Amino acid sequence: MKITPTLLVALAAFCAGCLDAPESDESLGTVETYQLPKSSFHHVEEVNVPHVVYVVDRSRSMQQTFDFVRDELLRDLSDMRPTTKFHVIFFSNEQDVNNVVENKPRRLVKAADQNKKDVAEFIKNVKNVKLGGHVTNPIPALRRAFAVLSSADTRRKYVFLLTDGEFADSRAVIEGLRKLNADRSVTVHTILHKYRDAEPEDILRIIAKEHSGRFKLAEELDY
Repeated sequence: MKITPTLLVALAAFCAGCLDAPESDESLGTVETYQLPKSSFHHVEEVNVPHVVYVVDRSRSMQQTFDFVRDELLRDLSDMRPTTKFHVIFFSNEQDVNNVVENKPRRLVKAADQNKKDVAEFIKNVKNVKLGGHVTNPIPALRRAFAVLSSADTRRKYVFLLTDGEFADSRAVIEGLRKLNADRSVTVHTILHKYRDAEPEDILRIIAKEHSGRFKLAEELDY
């Protein structure tokens, strides 16, 4: 089976409006039905390059798709423009002592060759958590993402939340994000991995809509 083009390329391209208009759902946000563009990862104006933080689920329930997600991150990292500033944060199960794992120096860095090599090595060494159940909590990682982005001197700031949406308390995640992004200065895009299930999909679509982002469904054929 042929692997589809990079999913994150498609989502990031939303930031520049370089896709055909997607179909929308008035109640739960937007899910795309578009042609993938021939563009670089960020495809934004050189004068206003965004600041990006990936918040990535590595919990037990992501076992089937974590390697794919990690490979997509590495692919996008290799294509990133040198002027882009980025950071990568992984989260897992609440009982995991390393629930939040992030690349050093724990702040935004330019996508210079050495920085990309360092972060790529970090990503390769991050493993999927094998223990735990349905107690995943992304809020500590999202709190770190917003703290990292607070140093950016532009309103073009983005969080890409990649997860299967199996949270311990979905409503708490929604409320927590509302507080973290009270001024809506950060755009939050969501990507649902693993499978299509009503509650996780609804939660991620709500998050994307409330924070001016887009929702992406990565279905089984994408793997």
